[in-house]
Amino acid sequence: MANDIILESTLTCPECGEQTTETMPTDACQWFYECTKCGVLLKPLKGDCCVFCSYGSIHCPPIQQNTATCCSRQTTELKHDQDEWENRYQQGQTGWDRGEASPNLHYWLDNDLLKPCRILIPGCGNGHEVVALAEKGFDVVAVDIAPSPIENLNEVLEAKNLTATLIQADFFTWQPDQHFDAIYEQTSLCALPSEHWQTYETCLYNWLNPKGKLFAHFMQTGQEGGPPFHCEHTAMTNLFASNRWHWSEQHKTNVIHSNGLFEQPYLLKKKV
Repeated sequence: MANDIILESTLTCPECGEQTTETMPTDACQWFYECTKCGVLLKPLKGDCCVFCSYGSIHCPPIQQNTATCCSRQTTELKHDQDEWENRYQQGQTGWDRGEASPNLHYWLDNDLLKPCRILIPGCGNGHEVVALAEKGFDVVAVDIAPSPIENLNEVLEAKNLTATLIQADFFTWQPDQHFDAIYEQTSLCALPSEHWQTYETCLYNWLNPKGKLFAHFMQTGQEGGPPFHCEHTAMTNLFASNRWHWSEQHKTNVIHSNGLFEQPYLLKKKV
């Protein structure tokens, strides 16, 4: 049966009609695809598991096999991750939470490196950065897999009469309706095991507008295991490859967490 599986499928963009032949993953669903011509972000139609089933000439391998193995496995993993992080919030195991916006955010703002725009904060947690940016007129979209921090953040925003778009979802399955000018990445990458980093990098790249900015903070633990996971510099330059990203020099902020850990801040710009 495996020999009968077709791995190449031609995607047709519904916006411009561009056709591109791609090799389909055999063990995962591809939820989005950026058109190589017009840049529109394709996402599955309702009822479909991936972009290949919606826009491809050939359905994805699990559908060809008449099984949803990859989808069902990822759904199970998603529920496990949601429960794990929700339990942390319920039990107050949120040592990463400063109780206020990170000084790194104020560094970007105070130096005019981050100006009001449409910005995404993945893994927003209790959202102190969301509040700070909303107060300065940013169009903020914040995503977290756990329900509690989203509920807490919504109450804070309402009390302050501020507006932001809050989404409780796993960002590996979530797809924005439009791209972002900037992404503030501080907590999500270091919370992910390294086997998920490449998928996350693809998400970040696809979520941004052409020449969009990624305000990245690479956690330094000097240890194995996590979370938080150590984001060693060479691993990061390989992950955020120079053919896709323009790197700044490291910004020196000297921000130390209460546990003694710190991040290396970089400003990355999406190449087109």
